[in-house]
Amino acid sequence: MPSEPWILCTKLMCGMILMQLACLNNVAVSASVSSDEVVKLPGQPPVSFKQFAGYISVGEAKRQRSLFYYFVEAESNSSSKPLVLWLNGGPGCSSVGEGAFVEHGPFKPSGRVLVKNNYSWNKEANMLYLESPAGVGFSYSVEQSFYTSANDVMTAGDNLAFLENWFEKYPQYKNRDFYITGESYAGHYVPQLANLIVHSKSKINLKGIAIGNPLLDFNTDFNSRGEYLWSHGLISDTTYDMFNAICNYSTIRRQAQSRSTTPTCSRVANQASKEIGRFVNAYDITLDICLSNVFSQSQVLEQNFLISVMTILTLQQDEETKIDVCVEDEMIEYLNRKDVQTALNARLVDVNTWTPCSEILSYEMDNLEVPMTPILVSLLKSGIRILVYSGDQDSVLPLTGTRVVVNGLAKQLGLNITLPYRAWFNGNQVGGWTQVYGEVLSFATIRGASHEAPFSQPERSLALFRGFLAGKPLPPGIEIAQKPRPIPFRITKQPDVFKNPLNPDTSSVVFGEAKIQDLSLQLQGLRVVPDDEDVDETGVHPKDIELVMTQASVSRPKAVRALKAADGDIVSAIMELTYMAQGDETGMDPTDIELVMIEACVSRSEAVRALKAADGDMVSAIMELTYIAWDDENVDETGMEPKDIELVMTQASVSRPKAVRALQAANGDIVSPIMELITMARDDEDVDETRVHPKDIELVMTQADVSRSKAVRPIMELITMARDDEDVDETGVHPKDIELVMTQADVSRSKAARALQTANGDIVTAIMELITMVRDDEDIDETGVHPKDIELVMTQADVSRSKAARAIQTANGDIVTAIMELITMVRDDEDIDETGVHPKDIELVMIQAAVSRSKAVRALRAVNGDIVSAIMELT
Repeated sequence: MPSEPWILCTKLMCGMILMQLACLNNVAVSASVSSDEVVKLPGQPPVSFKQFAGYISVGEAKRQRSLFYYFVEAESNSSSKPLVLWLNGGPGCSSVGEGAFVEHGPFKPSGRVLVKNNYSWNKEANMLYLESPAGVGFSYSVEQSFYTSANDVMTAGDNLAFLENWFEKYPQYKNRDFYITGESYAGHYVPQLANLIVHSKSKINLKGIAIGNPLLDFNTDFNSRGEYLWSHGLISDTTYDMFNAICNYSTIRRQAQSRSTTPTCSRVANQASKEIGRFVNAYDITLDICLSNVFSQSQVLEQNFLISVMTILTLQQDEETKIDVCVEDEMIEYLNRKDVQTALNARLVDVNTWTPCSEILSYEMDNLEVPMTPILVSLLKSGIRILVYSGDQDSVLPLTGTRVVVNGLAKQLGLNITLPYRAWFNGNQVGGWTQVYGEVLSFATIRGASHEAPFSQPERSLALFRGFLAGKPLPPGIEIAQKPRPIPFRITKQPDVFKNPLNPDTSSVVFGEAKIQDLSLQLQGLRVVPDDEDVDETGVHPKDIELVMTQASVSRPKAVRALKAADGDIVSAIMELTYMAQGDETGMDPTDIELVMIEACVSRSEAVRALKAADGDMVSAIMELTYIAWDDENVDETGMEPKDIELVMTQASVSRPKAVRALQAANGDIVSPIMELITMARDDEDVDETRVHPKDIELVMTQADVSRSKAVRPIMELITMARDDEDVDETGVHPKDIELVMTQADVSRSKAARALQTANGDIVTAIMELITMVRDDEDIDETGVHPKDIELVMTQADVSRSKAARAIQTANGDIVTAIMELITMVRDDEDIDETGVHPKDIELVMIQAAVSRSKAVRALRAVNGDIVSAIMELT
């Protein structure tokens, strides 16, 4: 018994100790949070919300990184609103400088002071801005080697560690709905961080992600730049063609990253830069530049091609939107002030000045080519909502490429379109366009916005952000509560009304004369009539009835019936009555009858009967009468309908006997013999000097949209075939072959004849042999290959000089083999795109066969990438 009070006391003491420890812990957390609170920033206007800034440490002690954050509570109801993390891109640009003080934070610098941002995102959420990875902004690493080894994997890991430690510091936000947002290269940061959260043991309550103008797929995103620049008039047709045929933007970007630009790509890039000029900002092509920054920024971009947002804000004041487009200068100056850094609990480590994008970070640039689509697919399968949005004035990561990626995601997952593509509104104006797939994947544009959309279109961006957090579709246009009354008109001449034969119930075309009446006095009278005025016994407004009676010249009962049938729509009622008036005693429209009579060459009564049988369908009536008319005629001695014979003769350009035989073989089917006759060999006509039938050449030229020489070249077998219908001369070789070799190899007749004899009549071999022989008397260069051979291969295969030389050496000087090898070889130094086919192969097939990209891709897949077979098949 004595022990029980002792046990009880011990338990009480333990409880008190635990309570004291908990209290001490809370005091420590409170003190830590309090130390990070920003009481007031220099020049800041008064606000009701709290703001915090400081460092969160991640990583091992010896390799510790200190990541800087800036956190602002929501303007109101912060305890119930979600928490949103914002990440800028780069890689290596500041979320605090760009995101918080330029785009959507609570303040923007203006001279020496801060002004309130009326479109701050903390109106809708608690906003957390993180400078990541270490080396960006105020963030730093204890071990400087980190700056040269940073990559996507390390950044995602540090960002997750930051969040877990931050939630320990601010435990009241642990269970809050959490969203990750960002732009540009955050198209990598955001999905990878979200993926870690989903697949880790973290209890973070992640609900969704939103990424603006993101880099998601290297080839798709960058190769859409050429089309965007061309469609907006920034580059010429020639330069656009060079992007498509010689060197695309992804190749230029890839070469710039490796600092090994080829002369060809350098020429294309320089030409584009020259046309665009220094005084247009690629990140927002519509606004003027900030002249004070042009020179300094061009130096920065020359030193580091990958700084993606340095020039976005170098724009002059736009009077219409009142955007301070030189705000980046002011932001840089503000964050470099000592009093500002002290207020933010920030310090500069390893750098002397704060910069918007890191000058000490050397990021692993191969990461740019890692596609994010597999991660996005995984997130969508996990139920994470995704919004991808694009400012439509950005030419660096244009919406054209982003749309392709998003559509591909939806197709890959089999997501149905739940909200068709439509405009969304901010107030009374179009904010952009949007489409939703399966309620989990959304795409939206922001009209008039730049690469950094919240900077150039702050109000529309806030509306988009609000809709994303609410999980609701973006607002459509304002619904008009009451239909506006149409402008009255009087038909002064009986109109011609044509029904659409494919859809006669819904559309008409009216030709006639009408007079707009000055009914201003009547309309003024209508305005004073209250909306609750009683309709008469018909249930229709009396003035609507009078208007229909007047315009359609019908009785009151007819006007009432028409208005009721049209649900009160005056215009529809008038049009319907006008059309009804056109019907004659037959019950058919006179115009329809006349049209059928003309097209089918039949009498009026026959046309009426056919229209009635076809329920007024003109096309069906005409086709039926045409067929019947032919059946009523006697076939001739061939057993075929004369009109069928004439049609085949005309369409296939053949004689009457051929047309008859073809029709008989096809049992009277007109289409089959026409196609057969067009494509069959024409044995009764002489081919020309190319040994290919002229009509075949013309057909290939027309269908493939190529020159005569190109049309002839694909049919190589026909070039070397024997011409049985012509006598060879004394040389034993065909004269036309000799002439062709003489012309192509620039040699005498005797040399051409001997070469053909040696090559057993093979023209190509003879020409190539003679070309090589001619060049034997010239000095070859340092490559050991003849310069003219190199030039020829470079031109035909569109490759660099070194590649051409290597290919010729490998082929032992055989130019044809070298060219074919280069054209068809797998280009290991370039990634194929999402189609699984090399982009240059696709472009070549598109050009040669004059078909769309999708057709070219399908054809190449069907023939396992064989370009020649694909072109021939399509042609």
